[in-house]
Amino acid sequence: GSLALLWVACDLSREALWRRRIVETMVATAASVALFGILQKLHLLPLLTTHPGHPESVFGPFDYHGNAGAFLNLMIPLGLAIAFKTRRRAATLLALTATLLCIVALCLNISRGAQLILTLELLAALLWTGVVIAKSRQRMRLPLRLALVGLAVAVAAATLLLVTTKRGSLWDYLQQGRHSGRALAAEVAWGMSTDHPLWGSGPGSFKLLFPRSPHWIPELYAHWIVTDHIPGNRVSEWSYACNDLLQSAVEWGWVGVGLWLLLIGGAFARLLRPSRLRGPTDAAVAIALAGLFLHALADYPLQIPAIQLYVAVLLGIAWRRTSAAEHALPAGR
Repeated sequence: GSLALLWVACDLSREALWRRRIVETMVATAASVALFGILQKLHLLPLLTTHPGHPESVFGPFDYHGNAGAFLNLMIPLGLAIAFKTRRRAATLLALTATLLCIVALCLNISRGAQLILTLELLAALLWTGVVIAKSRQRMRLPLRLALVGLAVAVAAATLLLVTTKRGSLWDYLQQGRHSGRALAAEVAWGMSTDHPLWGSGPGSFKLLFPRSPHWIPELYAHWIVTDHIPGNRVSEWSYACNDLLQSAVEWGWVGVGLWLLLIGGAFARLLRPSRLRGPTDAAVAIALAGLFLHALADYPLQIPAIQLYVAVLLGIAWRRTSAAEHALPAGR
């Protein structure tokens, strides 16, 4: 299904009009998710908290804050690209508003990993913007100056939040090192990947094998709630490896992982061509996908169907066929 969606997105995004419509729809959806989560965190929507056991982990329609953060980070660069590219003042303001909503939502979210990815993405966006402006030697328009100021403030705020927050902060996870829950789960997953190294145990098998794996480490009991998955029932958040690369190795084998990495690596190879990096949409797609795949090494966003859908669309945009004159078009077309 994801491959079919990638093919459709690749075909549609060859046309600039459809590419713009796809990106704008995705950013508008992200803004609605961000607004939902902000109202939820401000306790204005208490009845819509869907995980009574861990209400602090819920954000918008996501039961787990890490996946919500990964989704928002996937959309923020696209919102900035719209604001940078369009000539329409109303569209610029709407894009900046949607992006700001997503940034505020991430600051309210408790996922420190997502906040770190946000900081890296904003720094990458600032670097790309500075390079483009330096090469063009053109005077910046007012909306662009506002976007740059907003980016700088957001980077400072996100960095300050990461450094000063003590309880459950990123630094706590780093200090735990090998004894953290994620590191121990990754060690178990690595052992499981050696059982069927080439072809894997089959898609979706990890949640069935993980709780009773012979590679289980007793130290993990202090960090992990061990639950057996019952087919047909809802998947527990404790049924994931919190490392999509290793979980994919268990389910697809290293041959399958190699094929997926070939697909993803080819997308980045196309996006990183100098002629395409000049386009804000392609640069935003590259930054967004890089942030998501980096986040997937410490969480499980690629196991969520909704995020898989958006990743497939962005990979389709990356794989589209481009003409030599595409990036010569005036901004806003």
